[in-house]
Amino acid sequence: ARLATVAAGDRYLQAAVMSSANADNIHRILRGVLAASSAGGSRGPALQALLGLAAKLGGRETMASVLEIVIAAEMQDSRWKLSALGTVLDALGRKQLKLEDVIDAAAQRRFEKILDSARATAADNDAASQDRLAAITLISKRPSRSADAIDLLSELLLPQNPAEIQNAAIGALGSLNSPTAASALLDALPSASPAVRGQILDALLRRDAWVPTVLAALEGENLSTSQIDAARRSRLLSHRDDKLRTRATKLFAATNVDRKLTIVEYQSALKTPGDTQRGKTVFGKVCASCHKLEDVGHAIGPDLAALSNRTPEALLVAILDPSGDVDARYQGYAAANVEGKVFSGLLADETSTSITIVEPENKRHTLLRNDLEELRATGKSMMPEGIEKDVTRAQMGDLLAYLASTTPKPKSFPGNKPETVVADANGQLTLLATNGAIFGGDIVFESPYQNVGYWHGENDRVSWNVRVPESGRYDVYLDWACPSSSAGSAFRVDGVQPVLRAKVASTGGWDRYRQTKLGSVSLAAGVQSVTVRPDGPPKSAMLDLRGVYLVAQGKTPAFAFAQSKVAPSPTDPSAIAAVLLDEGRDKNERQALIEDNPDKAAAIVGAMVADLLPGSAQQHARIPWIWRVSVAAGKRNDTTQLKALLEVSLPTRGQPLSDWQAVVIGGGIVNGVSLSGVWPGPRVEQLLKDNPDLTRRWNRSLGQAAKMADNEEVKSGTRYDALRMIALEGWQKRGAQLLKYLKHENAELQMGAVSALADLDSPQATSALLESLPKLAERNHKLALEGLVRNETRMTALLDAIESGRMKASVLGKEQVEALRSSSEEGIRKRAEKVLGGKQ
Repeated sequence: ARLATVAAGDRYLQAAVMSSANADNIHRILRGVLAASSAGGSRGPALQALLGLAAKLGGRETMASVLEIVIAAEMQDSRWKLSALGTVLDALGRKQLKLEDVIDAAAQRRFEKILDSARATAADNDAASQDRLAAITLISKRPSRSADAIDLLSELLLPQNPAEIQNAAIGALGSLNSPTAASALLDALPSASPAVRGQILDALLRRDAWVPTVLAALEGENLSTSQIDAARRSRLLSHRDDKLRTRATKLFAATNVDRKLTIVEYQSALKTPGDTQRGKTVFGKVCASCHKLEDVGHAIGPDLAALSNRTPEALLVAILDPSGDVDARYQGYAAANVEGKVFSGLLADETSTSITIVEPENKRHTLLRNDLEELRATGKSMMPEGIEKDVTRAQMGDLLAYLASTTPKPKSFPGNKPETVVADANGQLTLLATNGAIFGGDIVFESPYQNVGYWHGENDRVSWNVRVPESGRYDVYLDWACPSSSAGSAFRVDGVQPVLRAKVASTGGWDRYRQTKLGSVSLAAGVQSVTVRPDGPPKSAMLDLRGVYLVAQGKTPAFAFAQSKVAPSPTDPSAIAAVLLDEGRDKNERQALIEDNPDKAAAIVGAMVADLLPGSAQQHARIPWIWRVSVAAGKRNDTTQLKALLEVSLPTRGQPLSDWQAVVIGGGIVNGVSLSGVWPGPRVEQLLKDNPDLTRRWNRSLGQAAKMADNEEVKSGTRYDALRMIALEGWQKRGAQLLKYLKHENAELQMGAVSALADLDSPQATSALLESLPKLAERNHKLALEGLVRNETRMTALLDAIESGRMKASVLGKEQVEALRSSSEEGIRKRAEKVLGGKQ
């Protein structure tokens, strides 16, 4: 238990404690850590780890002992006690034990008092947010009081509460397998903001037993189908239960017949050429209150100039049936305040204390959550139905002509000429990068591969006008290239029914094109507009697109380009090493090989250096990729992989420390482990344990690294790696040497010293980092600050320096401020709030 108390802030001592714990002693270890907590010691990670271990090890008696210890514990930070109790109650549930099964009546009474206090905290609007969140999590974990919990959690779902409180209440209700909890969630849907609504729907759809309740609400029109977004709709339409899937299909296939009839009646507006000037007048009269074009109107609704499907047919449907396929961002809301005033419009913004409703003509109303009587989604687009009452068929033709005339001009590139796509003899529509209209920011047409690339923004897109020969079902094929490092961005194909959504898969490189079927869609005869665009922010460059093919369903597509023959990725370490060292290969492809073969890191490095002679000039040409393999292994922090990498890279007896070896050890293992959030010194000690030969080689290499760090004939980058290594010998032996490089004019060597001291968990290293801050280069200054929030001891020293005036709070970056304010130590959090004030 004493070791556990000392180990509370050291993950490797914690590991030693964990390995010695068993069902017989876990309660004594836990009591020791809790004693440290009551004295103000560090508790978070150690406590949670111990409770998790107790849950695995313990039977009824162990769980009883652990629960009684936690209930009786005196803790300065109440949220940790609530969290600890929640962890133990979860463990009881998994073991199918009740509270009454494991503790006596007296302990139960003490627990009920804690639960009552948690309920009061959860309901207290003036309580700290983190305390309320911990309390909300706990109150749902007492089955015998679930009715009381549901009543309170239902109140917390009201829009007067901050979104984070509402989300916590949703999670708590979702953990209760109760029809009453499902009803509470359903009742909250109409007043929920889009973000909160999504969380509620996820909670409801996560339990099969609750799905019929959702469908019943939709069937009874207590819930509008327009409130179910595409992703959740898809979950219902593909549900594993046949009966539920059939009910969902019937619901979402339903269409507003009146709107359909109106659209049919206005088809004549498509047949007569309209007048753009008269159309502009119509726009100003009926559209400008919420839309803006050519400096006329208010930009509240969607940007009409950026619509992906601007054909007259599509625009007519969108105007006459605005709620047929409403974007959640533009769904209408009605908000009533305590004074009885009602505001209807878009939910434009929300914070923890207020919401903002925007009405037509850009009238903005900010309402405090405490003043809200009701907030309800209308289930309809903010754009009203019934525009036909104000617009004749002739005026509609004019309006459509005007909207079509405001289409932005596409970007212009040699080799790209937008044109209407017509079907070939087989009925295939071939939409190529060469004949599409390109819109957006960085997006370009690239001649070498005849593709559209550099998709960096949400508004980047390619559109084609296509003349569909006959209505029917079409298979959609994609021809694209993308390396694994850029894969994963969501994209969509608009102008087809249904809209196709997918994520970009890797093809192995920017120069490796593949073709695949995306899905099947319906297309109506006539001219349609088909657009490919990101479905949210792209991860990086979304993809290189050569073409989209619309083929009559079931037929074989005729691709404009030969299908790529992609060689399978190598799996042998020597073959992988050869690819990594081939500068002619795509960098992203090579990085993907590293990521796909984590267990072969040591063998790959061995193959990369197998033919290197001492002092070889090839060494530094290979080092960048040797480093990539090594630092990836370091960040994974896998014991087997790291031991194998040390075996490969540590010099043997009589062998000098080569540059590549310093790179693997210092720049790869030490640096990577540190980047993963682990102190590298104790970690390496753990790796060397019970391996005398490896330990001797390690100790010799540190002496060699100390000499390498001071050798001016060695490249700065390698000296940096040597400095990272010697920090692991400790302050007493290497502190003076590291201090020398803190003042060095070479920024790379200074970086080595800063990073090394950041890895050295000692008071002297902390002081050195603090004192050096004013003299460090910009990047090194940031690294030093990152090192100073690495644990609670350093955070305390940092706050001491600010409070004493030795440094200004303004030097802290956003990340350091956040680290201080979210520390696991309540004392540090309070000091940070006091010292940093309103600094963001």
